[in-house]
Amino acid sequence: MLVSKYKLYGKALKRALTNHLVTPVQAHGDHVIAFRIVWRVYGDKLARAWDAITSQRHLCDEVVARTESVQMFVSCITGVFNTSAACRDELNPVYPAVSYWTVCDGEAAEVEMTRRLMVACPGAQVKRVHSYRFRQLDESPTADSQKLFIVLKDHSSDYVYQKINRCQAARGAVDIIQRPPNAQLFVLSRSKYRQEVASSVEALKAAGLRIDAGVEIRYPTKNLKGEAIKRALATRLVAPVRAFGDHVRAFRVVWRVDIDGLAHAWDAIVARRFLCDRIVAQTPSLQMFVSCISGVFNTSGSCRDQLNPVYPAVSYWVVSDDARADVGFSLPHQVLTVCPSAEVKEIKSMRNRHEDLHSADCGTLYIALKDHRCGYISNKISRSLLTEGVVCCDSQRTNATLFVSPGSKYLDQLTVAVDQLRAAGLYIRPHILDGNY
Repeated sequence: MLVSKYKLYGKALKRALTNHLVTPVQAHGDHVIAFRIVWRVYGDKLARAWDAITSQRHLCDEVVARTESVQMFVSCITGVFNTSAACRDELNPVYPAVSYWTVCDGEAAEVEMTRRLMVACPGAQVKRVHSYRFRQLDESPTADSQKLFIVLKDHSSDYVYQKINRCQAARGAVDIIQRPPNAQLFVLSRSKYRQEVASSVEALKAAGLRIDAGVEIRYPTKNLKGEAIKRALATRLVAPVRAFGDHVRAFRVVWRVDIDGLAHAWDAIVARRFLCDRIVAQTPSLQMFVSCISGVFNTSGSCRDQLNPVYPAVSYWVVSDDARADVGFSLPHQVLTVCPSAEVKEIKSMRNRHEDLHSADCGTLYIALKDHRCGYISNKISRSLLTEGVVCCDSQRTNATLFVSPGSKYLDQLTVAVDQLRAAGLYIRPHILDGNY
């Protein structure tokens, strides 16, 4: 199927979208903003624009998600051409675009979103999607339904999927047999639609919509949340370390890149985390360490601002029985060669209010694990695995990992410690190191 000008095919699909997405929005009285970002370029620039469309789509998704009043949104990579003539003509090329159907609790979000998108994508055009007249169905579709149909017109287009596959190949990704859905439905963690959308996902898929639905976005924070988790960590990890008198070093490896390289840095975060894990695992006198992918932003302001992007990082909490073991700030030269934009920063503890959580080791561990169940980070991990050609499962998306050396004095306590940490709500998996890691 080539790209369509504005039609979405399938009466059952249209009815399902109207009933399960549009009707709840109208019941809450929220505002719908539909638009698309188009890269209207020619010649060699057109091929490069298509090759970069997935990275640009991820960047635009983040810009929209960070807009304060957005409750949920649908995004879909589409093709746009100038006239009603056949889109096979070289003089009428198909331009890459990303279409959005956003639900906001106020009309003021449109100006702010447009401004941020133009800053993030300086070579693109931001155009509103207008409704058009449909033929009469069982019930007349509303303007909000019509806009949603236009946004999703290419959700199953073979032409667009070929471009997406070529884009992944250009970025070095392995071909995936089970191609991921083009359309995505994002529901923000603050949204009032979380329960309604969760119950509607299967009905939309049964109607023929190829969509990755029910994605909940939780942004990175500055510290770990949950007193039960903090107490379990203090009891099961920090207390034994202090009892043995071992040395703790906490640091993070950050890829603080510009906007153009940010999407690629996130797509490579799983491979880079594996590389850093191997280097830390080879540290002399190592007993155990905790590794967790996290997000870092610049200032004390909100990380939802496009001008304050979330940078990929890997946080470490390392225990060794030798205080002279330098694992924090002398990463081997080959790592810095592979990741020239990386920087290593020490994690400093924050003051805790509870008496039993005053330890500096507790504070650094809480910061290292702050994003262990962050939806934003889980989504980035899934995309990174997909870029590597891996269809991820829940176990692969488990972010935090506890590595223990085979001869460690903490090995006997590993199973009990992990079980209690999980019972407290910490998403963590254990791993016993071997000589080949």
